[in-house]
Amino acid sequence: MSTRKPVSIGDFFEPLGKSGLARLTERSRRLARFDRALRERLPPDLARHCRVGNLRDNVLILYVDSSAWAARLRFHSPQLLRQLRQEGPVKPRDIQVRVMPPAAPRPRTKAAGPRLSSDSARLLEQTAHALGDEKLAQALRRLARHAAGKAR
Repeated sequence: MSTRKPVSIGDFFEPLGKSGLARLTERSRRLARFDRALRERLPPDLARHCRVGNLRDNVLILYVDSSAWAARLRFHSPQLLRQLRQEGPVKPRDIQVRVMPPAAPRPRTKAAGPRLSSDSARLLEQTAHALGDEKLAQALRRLARHAAGKAR
């Protein structure tokens, strides 16, 4: 069990000082502006799945939400790189594409399991009645109760 105490947000940013926090805020704003500029240069369907992750050592890191979109973005990367070098707010020397699925996973729907028809249930009950093995007969009757439309 941890003995650490909660830290206020002010205490967390205090080591950065005013200039450090200001630099962090400005960098965040610059990346957001760059993200908007990037999306304007991409086809609309691709732009919805792509976002700027970082600009480090003059390498633009882009995130997409699936490998299919990553392949498509890699196809557009040479042209995008030329455009950004000519008219973009930053002139990256390279583009890296990374896959990062959305933070909130898509809700999964429970797959419907196989259904037992009422005819199959009736056959299971008849088979159970004809068996000499009582344990097997009980198992078949339990299975027959799972038929579609039967009350539990």
